[in-house]
Amino acid sequence: MRKVFALVAFLCALPACTNAQAGFPERSLWLSHTAPSAGQEIRISTVLYNGTDAVVDGTLTFYVDGAKFTSLEVSLPAQSSSIMSAPWVARSGSHSFFARFGTQETTVISITVPEPPPPTALQENLNKATAVATQFASSSAPVVQSLAQAVFEQTESWRNAGAESLERYIESSRTPRIAGISGSAPITGFEAAASPASNGMLHSIAQTAAAAAHFLFRSIYLFYIFFAVILFSLLTWAYRRLRRPGR
Repeated sequence: MRKVFALVAFLCALPACTNAQAGFPERSLWLSHTAPSAGQEIRISTVLYNGTDAVVDGTLTFYVDGAKFTSLEVSLPAQSSSIMSAPWVARSGSHSFFARFGTQETTVISITVPEPPPPTALQENLNKATAVATQFASSSAPVVQSLAQAVFEQTESWRNAGAESLERYIESSRTPRIAGISGSAPITGFEAAASPASNGMLHSIAQTAAAAAHFLFRSIYLFYIFFAVILFSLLTWAYRRLRRPGR
């Protein structure tokens, strides 16, 4: 829509530009928002045209409050026009804008950006709480890291010790075999004595549970997922007990 407006402005300004074959049409500077709030980004825009039969090169400079704001290198083909723009972040107060291309300047436009409203009591308290939390986090970060490292090292020692204990239990619960002889044949005379215990339901459950626990302890990822679930469950249980001590 702004491009259509700029094109209409350019066409309407052509009769007034017969003496100038390249540059700005009349009233060719505008803002994307004429009533911005402080901190809002808007765009300063203008139109450049070239009514000659040759390429026109030059520097387009935008000015804010009389000072150079930004510059753009421009190359316009023959018999062409182009919309140029630059971003500007609004600041509270009165401001003026214009653009310069070679010796030509646009008209000056002015706006007033109002002061931002004062923060509410809730916003002030929230800002204070955020600042305190940030300061506390930055000051306590080394302590938290050291504590987390100590907890991790202790938990790792428990995990490795548990895995080794389970591995010894699983090895000791297997049916003994004759050293140096391969195969699965048990010792003659020992099978009958060991059979009632090894085939018992409780012994089978214990072996299965030990194998599953050994697999869990050997996998660092599964172990810490399980550890986190247990820890969360304990904390939830303790929280409910503290809220309802009589139940």
